[in-house]
Amino acid sequence: MPSVIDGLCTLIRGLGLKVNGNDTLDVFDGLPTDEPETYVMVGGSGNPVSTGKQSWASLGASNGGIPASRDEEYDVELTIVSWVGGSDDANAPSSSDAQRSARQNVFTIAAQIETGLRNDPSIGGTVYSSAAGDGTGWASWGTDVRLDETNDGDDDAGMGRKAVLTVHIGVFKRLYSA
Repeated sequence: MPSVIDGLCTLIRGLGLKVNGNDTLDVFDGLPTDEPETYVMVGGSGNPVSTGKQSWASLGASNGGIPASRDEEYDVELTIVSWVGGSDDANAPSSSDAQRSARQNVFTIAAQIETGLRNDPSIGGTVYSSAAGDGTGWASWGTDVRLDETNDGDDDAGMGRKAVLTVHIGVFKRLYSA
């Protein structure tokens, strides 16, 4: 699991995503110490950041030349956040436009990450095992998706609008014993 979280951070950073066509998108492993207006967080938005299970795929020291193995299947949480607005800015968009912009930002970023994951479903080789030469493993996009937006009860609702898109990346990997 730790190698997949590291791999997701590396994959997303490697996409060189831009915010509003200018600044490179910040990608955090866990909670950020300073929150930029728009960023991606791999894990870290709450508890748990990943859930899953393991089961035996084969028992014993060897099964037809294949070492004993376990199947591991879990989700890793990915959170995309965008903040648009600011009441001290004379050119700030209206609250409706700001909310729409924030929502469009998170879904645009999500689509780019999904494409990156489609192009590298092994997440840099972190979900494929080559011990038996079978390459067993995969990652999938959006096993669970949730969108949260600013509401009137939020303390900073008068200053701008926020969209938070949480996507779970599904992972399957076969683990081999030596």
